Amino acid sequence: MNKLWILLAGLAIFRNTHQSDIVKLPAKKPPIYKYTSNFEEVTRCSGFVDKTLMIETFFIKLHGNFHLITAPRKYGKTTMLDMFERFVQIEVDQNGNVINKTSTSNYELFTSSNLKIGRKSEIISEHMAEYPVIYINFNSIVGRTFRESMQAVRGKVKACYDRYRWLYELLVKKYTSPEHNRGSVSQKEDIKFMEKVYREDLNYVEIKYSLHRLAKIVYEYFKKKIFVIVDDYDATVFDSIKDTSVFFDVKEISKLINEILYELFRTSKFNEVAYALLTGATAAMAPSNNFKILNLYNHPFLDEVEFGPFFGFTQDEVTPLLYLHNIKPSDWEDVENFCGGYVIRNTPIRMYNPYSVLLYLSHHGKDPKLQKAWIDLMPLDFLLDFLQVPAIYELYIQLVMLKNLQFELVYYSLEDLEQLSTGIRERRVSRSFDFRIFYTFLFENGYLSYTDQTDSFSVPNGEVYDAITGSLFQFYDYKIKVDRTLVGDVLKDMFEKETVDDLIAVDLKIGFDRIMYGLKHYVPSNVLDDFYYHSIVFYVARAGDPEAHVEERVEGQYKPRTTISPVVDIIMSSEEKEKTMVIDVSNVLNPEQLLNQAMEFKPFEAEEHFEMRYLAVSLQNGTTSVAFSMPTNSENSETSRLYGHVLLQKRVSGGRLYLNTFTAP
Repeated sequence: MNKLWILLAGLAIFRNTHQSDIVKLPAKKPPIYKYTSNFEEVTRCSGFVDKTLMIETFFIKLHGNFHLITAPRKYGKTTMLDMFERFVQIEVDQNGNVINKTSTSNYELFTSSNLKIGRKSEIISEHMAEYPVIYINFNSIVGRTFRESMQAVRGKVKACYDRYRWLYELLVKKYTSPEHNRGSVSQKEDIKFMEKVYREDLNYVEIKYSLHRLAKIVYEYFKKKIFVIVDDYDATVFDSIKDTSVFFDVKEISKLINEILYELFRTSKFNEVAYALLTGATAAMAPSNNFKILNLYNHPFLDEVEFGPFFGFTQDEVTPLLYLHNIKPSDWEDVENFCGGYVIRNTPIRMYNPYSVLLYLSHHGKDPKLQKAWIDLMPLDFLLDFLQVPAIYELYIQLVMLKNLQFELVYYSLEDLEQLSTGIRERRVSRSFDFRIFYTFLFENGYLSYTDQTDSFSVPNGEVYDAITGSLFQFYDYKIKVDRTLVGDVLKDMFEKETVDDLIAVDLKIGFDRIMYGLKHYVPSNVLDDFYYHSIVFYVARAGDPEAHVEERVEGQYKPRTTISPVVDIIMSSEEKEKTMVIDVSNVLNPEQLLNQAMEFKPFEAEEHFEMRYLAVSLQNGTTSVAFSMPTNSENSETSRLYGHVLLQKRVSGGRLYLNTFTAP
């Protein structure tokens, strides 16, 4: 019934989609996507989704002239900036003469390619090819030392000036050659400054004023105000979080970038800058006093109905793509579970990760590992350092086990990150530190999304959740050095085998004792609670049988059914779910109580004939005890044995094996 509903909904969306909004596949099938930020090349891909109306939104619907847009990496920000540059940039010939806009390739691109903005004649008339552009990208500038980082900034400034090397050559020819030696002192100083830029020989103060000076030079030539484009303005912030050892240098370089942009944007006697568009993943630098003075408007990820739909794919955009690329309607739900789940705040609009959708289309039916390349581009390896701080580890455990959190997003500064960096090095963070910063950072980078409730956030989809749990498991593997092999193998035996030996209880206890020993020597005992224990069981269950479907915090019903919707900690199930094992963990109940409680649980989706197995792990007072119920072919037997400090008792009743372990007196 669900699949039929999805099919009918998809047909309705497809039929109501404007035919000009869908990319027509030519006889020779184009690539679904290209790993490029070149807007013109992207428009030739079969997976292209037209977002050009963002140009209209920018010029017509927004207040102010300076805007910062934040979204996770690989959400199309750089391609969007390339689109803006092609649209607004004045084009010149080799002699510096302005080319009529209607004669340019960009004019043809936007007006003859059936792009949506091509229908907006007023925008094209007023803003297309009307601005000189200054473009700079601050990615990859953090080096091993401050000196290296400074040199990288010089290189970025040079790349910015390289776009106007033709203007430098004109100035040289006009003002320094014998027949044209009529330049003023200021113009000759501009030429000398540009030569220093090209030699990458600027000092700190000269770097600070470098883009402001370029704006003045360009403005004087065109006599037109400038459109400034800044990509990855916050790249240094992300670098500092990935590698806390370089934080001091990052802070100094971030300060320099802040000063460069302030000097470029601030009002001068020429008022050279008309508009500015900045992108990044975080707003960490935006609250600075300099940016406040500039009236920089911030547009956060998923926060506004005006900009939100431009970063990501909407349902109305994904459905035609699935049709065009022959994805069966029965697989559409998988696409949503894998790539979707993002919610624009206070709206019913649902968004998909655009890069994940394109990867799904490209590799559907081929190598499923390649479908997770967005996660590979946004790895959470750096969290291994974060998780060494017990307080952050506690927050992360809650995220892994609950998937749904209540908190308020906060703006954080470089000073906040410096405090966090110090805490990571010392494995201790001040009580005054606002830990919402940690969740805010995850949200800004696409690992959390809004929900329908106020200040409520959730893990958006399976791809992200696999990455989050994977980083926790990696932390257990390498930082705490947890030995999951023994418990994992036992769980696999319990899940797969028809019957089990009674000594399995001993193996379970020994394995869990080893794990808890490692955990307790890392996490203070006063913060250990059920969440930690649940995460450990979840961890070994995943490790025990990679082929099994493992879920956590699963809702179901009790028998007899009550008015509440109970939750158990872990459920392992086969692909068809005809074989299911319920695992419950507690540091309050004893193993008998916990097992009896678990055996009253039935997942909503379980049928009467499904084979149910139950495991209870009791961790009272630092002692591991387990109890479980398994199917058996025997009708009746009874044994007991003392093994170390574990008393094993086995009894068979009604074709089921009950195996309990208790701490001996």
